[in-house]
Amino acid sequence: MSRPALALLLVFFVFPKNSDALRCQVMNTIQGISTQDCPAHIFECMKFVCRVGKSEQIFKGCNDNANPPISYSVLQQNCANMGGNGQQYLCRYELCNSSPATSILSIVSSLFIFKFLL
Repeated sequence: MSRPALALLLVFFVFPKNSDALRCQVMNTIQGISTQDCPAHIFECMKFVCRVGKSEQIFKGCNDNANPPISYSVLQQNCANMGGNGQQYLCRYELCNSSPATSILSIVSSLFIFKFLL
């Protein structure tokens, strides 16, 4: 076998392949928190916050509206049925739905705008 052919075999079969799947945090009140590789057709992570009175329930996962239990409309309806107000946040990079309500990026961006543009 020639060296170029052997090199191609090494590249395709020996070295580990990188996953192109988006990785999101998954969280609900029953199962706790974990991470998940989203299906190939999913390009966004989501965080849904349902505020009921002074408490809030948070659900995180891959933004798959074709999956009824985690679709925005079902989450919003369930929140409304509890007397709550729901808000969904979407993002498009690895584990981006792991951040708290105020992210470091928003703080740094605000400081940058304040210091350099005003």
